[in-house]
Amino acid sequence: MIGKFVGQIVTRLIASAGLDAKLTKLLENNDKRSFCLSKFVGGVVYAVVVIFFAVEGVNVLKLEVLTSIGAAVIGYMPAVLSAVLILVLCFIAGAVAEKTLRKNGFKNYAVVAKCAILVVGAFMVLSQLGIAADIVNTAFRLLVPSLSAWAAGILRPMP
Repeated sequence: MIGKFVGQIVTRLIASAGLDAKLTKLLENNDKRSFCLSKFVGGVVYAVVVIFFAVEGVNVLKLEVLTSIGAAVIGYMPAVLSAVLILVLCFIAGAVAEKTLRKNGFKNYAVVAKCAILVVGAFMVLSQLGIAADIVNTAFRLLVPSLSAWAAGILRPMP
């Protein structure tokens, strides 16, 4: 109940601040599904509060295995929250870049720019979460120069 209450307060605060309307205006989606920032943040706050209370409930019951698992989940939570923040910001930046390039007549570059921003964001999220960090860093270090060389015309695809 407390998690739902706090989540609703955060949702209403963000909605009343007008951030949903500003984000919708910035993105100007023509598709029927739209991103509602206040509901998303309220849902995240709700989930965090529920996880904290569940872990504390298990801690009160003195179940050592579940307490240690809960402590590990809470310890990993900042990395997950920052990864979600990175992903949302990359989604917004990709949509804004695509909109701007399409408005100026660069339809092909709009798709490429959005995909590039999302790929860089995916690499950042994987790196933040610590999932195969060496593989992600190596792949990124190989991918960016090769794509740059291909775009510059230095590398040509093999026939």
